[in-house]
Amino acid sequence: ELMAVLALHQCGQPRLWRDDEVQLVVMVADQAALALSQARAYEQVRALAQREALINTITSAIRSSLDPQDIFAAITQQLGQALNVDGCAISLWTEKDEFVQCVGLYDRTEESTRTPYLPQSSAPIAGNPVLQLLLLTKQPVVIHDLSQQPQMKGLDLPLRLPARALLVVPLLTDDNSI
Repeated sequence: ELMAVLALHQCGQPRLWRDDEVQLVVMVADQAALALSQARAYEQVRALAQREALINTITSAIRSSLDPQDIFAAITQQLGQALNVDGCAISLWTEKDEFVQCVGLYDRTEESTRTPYLPQSSAPIAGNPVLQLLLLTKQPVVIHDLSQQPQMKGLDLPLRLPARALLVVPLLTDDNSI
């Protein structure tokens, strides 16, 4: 796998590269490739360890309280901060509901860790293309750039600023959205 290139250049005049010079650079390139490969493996292990620590932190926060509001607040805050996003929300709803109910909200612009007011949806679930896609597929909806998705305009999200990218993951129990 090509990871990088080691290039030497001679300015001003042509150069006839000797075999021993070529071999030396090949050996150095092999060592550099090994070092880069080890660094990449180390970063992957470190990222996995950070994810595991995040999951443990969220799990501890969930287990530390029996109050659902505290649990939802802990999940949204920990996940929002860990992924360095502008907002994270948990909304409860079923296929039979007309509107979603926001039960947990992290907003990076808020000073408080617990949002005193949780906004309620004003757009019907039936008119929300993201929620309809969730109902249909029961899979995460990933939108890298909402400005490139005109069919997604006018989404009702509990955020102060309009979202540019969106990741929505269903909470499922017995293969049903909750």
